[in-house]
Amino acid sequence: MAGLHPMFQEPRDLGPRPPRVGLVSLYGVENTGVRSVSAALRASGYRTHMCLFHDWINNRNEPPTEREIDLLVGVLKDEDPVAVGLSVYSPLFPVARHLTPILRRRLGVPVFWGGMHCTVRPAECSEHADAVMLGEAEVPAVRWIDALVRGEDPSGIAGVWTRDASGALRRNPKEPLVHDLDLLPTPHYGDEGVSFVHGDRLHWQDPAIRGAEYRIYPTRGCPFTCNYCYNNTLRREYKGLGTYMRFRSVGHCIAELQEARRRFRRIARVKWDGDTFAFPEAWVDELCDRYPKEVGIPFEILLHPSAARDRALRKLAAAGLCKVQMGIQSASEREAEDDFGRRPMLDRTRHVLDLCHTLGVEMVFDVIVDNPHASDDDRRALFDYLLDLPRPFMLYLYSLTHFPETDTTRMLLREGLISEDEVEGRAQKSFRQFRVSMDWPRDPGEEFWVAMNVLVTKDFLPKPVLRRMSRSAWLRRHPAMATRAAYAANSLKMAHVAWKMRRRGELTWFKVRQFATFSGQISQ
Repeated sequence: MAGLHPMFQEPRDLGPRPPRVGLVSLYGVENTGVRSVSAALRASGYRTHMCLFHDWINNRNEPPTEREIDLLVGVLKDEDPVAVGLSVYSPLFPVARHLTPILRRRLGVPVFWGGMHCTVRPAECSEHADAVMLGEAEVPAVRWIDALVRGEDPSGIAGVWTRDASGALRRNPKEPLVHDLDLLPTPHYGDEGVSFVHGDRLHWQDPAIRGAEYRIYPTRGCPFTCNYCYNNTLRREYKGLGTYMRFRSVGHCIAELQEARRRFRRIARVKWDGDTFAFPEAWVDELCDRYPKEVGIPFEILLHPSAARDRALRKLAAAGLCKVQMGIQSASEREAEDDFGRRPMLDRTRHVLDLCHTLGVEMVFDVIVDNPHASDDDRRALFDYLLDLPRPFMLYLYSLTHFPETDTTRMLLREGLISEDEVEGRAQKSFRQFRVSMDWPRDPGEEFWVAMNVLVTKDFLPKPVLRRMSRSAWLRRHPAMATRAAYAANSLKMAHVAWKMRRRGELTWFKVRQFATFSGQISQ
C-alpha cells in the first residue's frame, strides 16, 4: 500500500487465507493502541480479530467472570489465531496475569503483551507473557508475527523482550520512534473482525461506532514533563531514539475523520485527544481552513495554558471549536512545581477562560486531588482560585493515581507516603477512583475540599455563601454536610449536562453505561 511504513509493505507469502491474529483490548472499547496494532497487522496482509473485553465503567469496574472468560476463549478459538495479544495498562496487569495462562492453555498459542505497563516494567511482564512489546508497538508486533509465521527465531527483534530456548530473557533495545506518523495506518474501527464481551454477554459488533463522539489522536508524545504522568517516564525511556513529540499532517487527520463520519452512525462531536493540542501556526491555519468544509463536526481540544494562543483560539472557534479542556491540576505554586513538575500559569489560564467566554466556547478545567503530599494550604489555594474565576466553567476532578516509575510516584515512595502496594500494577485504584466521586473514603480535610471544589462550579450557588462555608472550622471537622450539599448540587448539574448532550445528539447508551451512577457520580 502506498504511503505506509516500509515494514507494512514488505512482500509476504501468506497464501489465500492469511494467518489470523487475536487481539484483546482489556477494559476499554476505545483502546487506540489495540486498534492501531490491528490496523498495522491488516496493512501487512494478516487478518485480525479484535475482542473488546469489557468496557471501562467509570469507578465501577469488576474482575471478569468465568462466563466472560469462557466467551473470550470461545471467540478466539473460533478464529484459530497464530497468537493472541493483550493490551496491558498498569491497573490491568492483574487481569492480564490471570487471563494469560488460561488463553495459552486453552488455545495452544503464544500470548504477547503490549501497552504502557510493558514499557515501564518489561521484566515483570516477561514473567507472564511469551513476548512483550515495548513502546509504540505497530512495527515490533508485525516483525514478531512475521517471525512466528515463518518459523524464525524472534528473540532478536527490536522493541520485543522474549525468552530463548534456554529460558533466558532477551532484553532487546526499543525500536526507534516512527518520525512520520502519516506512515502509520489509522486505527481499526467497524463491526468486521470485532467482538465485544461485557456483562456476561457476547456481542458481534464494535460498540465504539455506536457512540456519538470520535476521538482522534493527531500527536504522539508531549512537549511537557509533568511528574505524575506517563509521559514523564516515556520521555526517559525514548531518549536517543528519535523526536519524542510528533504530529500528523492535517490531510492525514482529515482523511481519518472523513472515514469516521462514514463508519460512526451518530457522530456528533470530534475530540482531538492525545496529550495536548500544540501545533505550529501553519498547521492550525490549514486545519481551520479545511475542517469546516471537509468535516464540519463540532470539536473539542485538550490544551495546556502555555500552548494557548489567542489568534489560534479565535480561528479554531470559527472552524467549529466548542469546548476546551485545560489542566490546572493545582493552584498552589508549591504543589504544582514540587509535586507535579508544572508551572501554575494561573493568570494565563484565567485569560483563556475569559477569551472562551467571549468566543462562546465551553471551558472545563482538570484538577488533581488526593495528593498525600498536599497541605491544607495547598488545597485551599485551589478552592480560592476557582472561586475567583468567572463562571461558567466545568471541573473534572481526578484522584492522583500512582503510576509506576513516574517522578511523583518515586517521590511519594521515597518519603514513605505510599507503599509499593499502592502503585498501579499491584493496586487497582483506577478501577474505583480515577475521575473523582464523593463516595471514596477520604480523611475529613480532603473530603471537605473535594466537596467545596464540586460546589464552586455551580452557577446557582452564590459565591459569598461558598466563601463562608470554606471558612467554617466546624464543616472542615464534620464535612458530611458539605458532601451532601455537593451530591445534591452535582445531581442537578449532571441532569443539566445530560439534557444538553441529548439536545445535541451526544447522549448515547454507550456514554450512559460508562458514567451513569448516583452514589459514585463524577464531578461536573
